[in-house]
Amino acid sequence: MKIEIKMQYNDVKVLKELCNVVKIKHDKTKNKRTDVIVFKFRNDNVLQVEATNSYIYNSVEFGKNNLSKAQVDDDSYDLQAIHSPYTFCFVVWEHDLLDKCRKLLKHKKTTVDETCYLVVETHETNVVRDIPDSDYKTMDKMYFRMQTQEFEQNLNVYRMGLQTQDRHYGMIRAMDNLIETFSKDLAQRLSENTTQDLFGIDVDYFTQATKFMNMNDEQDQTTFMRYVKSNFYLWKYSRFSDDNVQNKETIIMTRYIDNVYDSAELPKHKELKSNAILERSNGR
Repeated sequence: MKIEIKMQYNDVKVLKELCNVVKIKHDKTKNKRTDVIVFKFRNDNVLQVEATNSYIYNSVEFGKNNLSKAQVDDDSYDLQAIHSPYTFCFVVWEHDLLDKCRKLLKHKKTTVDETCYLVVETHETNVVRDIPDSDYKTMDKMYFRMQTQEFEQNLNVYRMGLQTQDRHYGMIRAMDNLIETFSKDLAQRLSENTTQDLFGIDVDYFTQATKFMNMNDEQDQTTFMRYVKSNFYLWKYSRFSDDNVQNKETIIMTRYIDNVYDSAELPKHKELKSNAILERSNGR
């Protein structure tokens, strides 16, 4: 069995930004570690890609223009058409995906737009396997393929090493639990129709999230946002973006600041910095 989805140049840019947002930075003297990226080929023919660095959770759904296709016995089907109740799930290292995205983006945009596919398949014909303690299925190989339409020859193949250890699939379950808990909190927030006190947020994370939301979208840069139990939830319907993205979702985990309250009286500045600079420039 094989599943593939058409990837355009700007789709690869989205995946690259996803890697840049979630990678963990370490001191140069320490061993470099990176997070994993989760790919889910869902039975509604949509590819969902998820990633988190414990402070930002990002999710992207590809399928606005090009849907995932399954190949069984040399015949092509929609994932819905083969009546599969399963989601096919794969885990890759962030640094591995980032490396492949960089290599793809070195090609001309037209070359990538016309020939690039993301492909997953198995060594054995039509064989898939279960992921332990989950409802997911998985396969053995994942790679970007750049193929000529006329001769069906591979121009380049960029393979990614799939992570099959159970500790990596634990990240899948952790993300599912995060979304399940957040969905309950969001439903409660909407039913109560209340606004909670504001907490602190890391401006760097917020900047990364908004950059991710507005990629490849020159016509409509509107991003929706809610504040739910100490988290900022951002989402966007990518109707006019120049890529294959349907939706983007981000959750930014905030920090509680115990000495700042809406009801507290803020102290006045003894001297505004701008006034001091102006007075010195006037020779006072």
